[in-house]
Amino acid sequence: MLVTVSRMLRALGYQAITAGDGPSGLELLAAARDSVDLVLLDLSMPRMSGAEVYRRIREQDAELPVLILTGFASADQTPEGPTVVQKPFTLHALAHSVQEALSAGGGSRPPGETT
Repeated sequence: MLVTVSRMLRALGYQAITAGDGPSGLELLAAARDSVDLVLLDLSMPRMSGAEVYRRIREQDAELPVLILTGFASADQTPEGPTVVQKPFTLHALAHSVQEALSAGGGSRPPGETT
């Protein structure tokens, strides 16, 4: 899924930085925070759940837009606050959700700038 979503984002004109698990993603975010406009999280990730990663991101930055990707049908498994995209999703649905999350986070950078 990681490779597919990264390709979809690039097809939409965004740059994507990817991590294979939650701890790696948090490290990348800490190192590149000034160039990250949006974080996409899957709730099911190795080593650390997406919900835990989301909680840790919020401890550091309450304003950074986050988009949750999930195959879970139950809303109680999804953290409250971020935009949620239900898997499977289309390129159009991802584009809409990314723009929605960026707008909700106070920013709306055009494709081609860092996501």
